Amino acid sequence: MRHSRNHMPSSYASFCVTVVGSTPGESEYLEDALRYAGGTLTFEIKREPNVAGSSFPVEAVHAIVFTPTGLAQATSADVDALRSAMKPGTCRVYLFVCPGASSSGVSLLDDFIQRTHTHGADSVAEQIIGFFREADDLNRRSSLLHFRDFTCLGAYRFLKVLWPFSYIFAVLHVLNATATLMGREPWLGALANPYVVPVASFFGAFFIVHCIVVVVRNTLFGMRIVKRLNVRFAVGAGVFSLLVAATARSLAALNESTSPILISGLLAVGAYSLYMYTRRIRAECASLSELHTAMADPRRRITLLTAIGRQRITSGTFSFLPLPTKSLFISYMHASEWSSKTAALIQRWTADHGFEVFMDRSAIPSGSLWRQFLLQGISECGYFVAVLDGNATATEWVLGESAYAALLRKSIGKPRILLVVRNVDGVAKAPQNPFRIIYLDVFHLPPERCYGAAILPADHGELTAELILRAMEKVRPMCLLR
Repeated sequence: MRHSRNHMPSSYASFCVTVVGSTPGESEYLEDALRYAGGTLTFEIKREPNVAGSSFPVEAVHAIVFTPTGLAQATSADVDALRSAMKPGTCRVYLFVCPGASSSGVSLLDDFIQRTHTHGADSVAEQIIGFFREADDLNRRSSLLHFRDFTCLGAYRFLKVLWPFSYIFAVLHVLNATATLMGREPWLGALANPYVVPVASFFGAFFIVHCIVVVVRNTLFGMRIVKRLNVRFAVGAGVFSLLVAATARSLAALNESTSPILISGLLAVGAYSLYMYTRRIRAECASLSELHTAMADPRRRITLLTAIGRQRITSGTFSFLPLPTKSLFISYMHASEWSSKTAALIQRWTADHGFEVFMDRSAIPSGSLWRQFLLQGISECGYFVAVLDGNATATEWVLGESAYAALLRKSIGKPRILLVVRNVDGVAKAPQNPFRIIYLDVFHLPPERCYGAAILPADHGELTAELILRAMEKVRPMCLLR
């Protein structure tokens, strides 16, 4: 899967207000209010007779303003054009009623208009400018994230090359240690020069750090997660220990003082830590919109979900220490009334207990750049709560959100996942149920063996705040030390 985030392309967005079906007097009245509310914010204002004849490129943030006259003249073509313009999430629609004018009755475009108590010029102007500032702030934050992601992905391509080089130098260090034990000069004296020694010291130290982390991580993984250490692991740990001892002996022979060794060690620890960080960012950069596209294709959907469900959780998934968990993303099935109501209750209960809650209808402003909000919300949350109704059909976005959360859990060990499920047996036993495929291990592993995820059945009894919070606490973090 290609790795990318859906950030806006530049550091600054352009803004445009399109007034539809207004008279020159109405347009001037609204324009004065916009200029006063906008302050130093730069935006374009244009007049159009209808929506169908205008264009709304996704590179700009648009506020489309209707007057009662414009609403009365709306056609089905305007509805289609408006729906298409709002799909990228960069448009909002407003109604402006000039003083002395009366608002129209029912219109084809009523469902698109922002719900407000008043539609006067000052009120509408403040809403539009607020939307523009919100989009500008999001765009700036997205640009910073884009820069971070771009930098980390580039660094990852470089840092992953350190592994083969460290193994090559490890072989040379083993040969060097053998030579010194036999009384010969380091690397026969030919390679031991001021240019080679610092490089060899760094890669040797990097290899030592790597070996120590691998042995410690797998030891903790075997003792705390798998609950066993076999002969194969003991042999591997012994080999790594011998290689570390030989490399350390070689470094001591190459360097006349301890300072170069300490410097190389610090650089190696920094490079290894940076590698682990860039690895996490790379995992978080899996594109949610691409997952959504795959979910819309039945063939690709089953293939991708099966790959996610069967992906093994290895020792590299587990961090040494637990990650912050006071942020929460709630995914629910819009087609299910039970799922929607339960998600709203969970949002209220968890927010009352100090959680920073992200739920699409509440956390994503209408018309905002919702894909960035979704991606950022899932990739940065500590908990992912999916409210699943086994009697309802899942949409592509709900499946995409679950697939993305499951991918992150199995690759970097977060977020913790809690499945609040109605009709658990129906989901767990249906071979083609997409949630059963995504969360294969969660549905079929006993709770004491399932790390980072749990199921809360909602088939019997009423859900309460205490029950939800207790279930979240019981989801064991995917870490090796607590």
